[in-house]
Amino acid sequence: MAGGQIHLRGAPQTVAVFAPMLWKYITVDGTDAHIQSMAGYMKEEAAENLLGRLFPSLPRRSEAMTANVVSAAPQSAEQVMLEAPDAVLAWAFQSQSLESIHYPGW
Repeated sequence: MAGGQIHLRGAPQTVAVFAPMLWKYITVDGTDAHIQSMAGYMKEEAAENLLGRLFPSLPRRSEAMTANVVSAAPQSAEQVMLEAPDAVLAWAFQSQSLESIHYPGW
């Protein structure tokens, strides 16, 4: 979300979402099938609101580790690499560790 071009080899099959953009991503994608993990606060929201009713499997997805409980910042580049999503949706100013290793979709 830094405004730069991101070059991927094909469409991402798995995405980790940190920034509060889950509704928008699913609306554009048309499905929640590509969501591999999401920040904990988004899992809680999905379990409690319309998004979770529309996509009932969404609250059961993995929790992406964040810097703190209510954060949209990835905990570390290493944690993201262990989860190995094809792309990461996160705020650019909170993702310096991902930017420094040129992780796709930071």
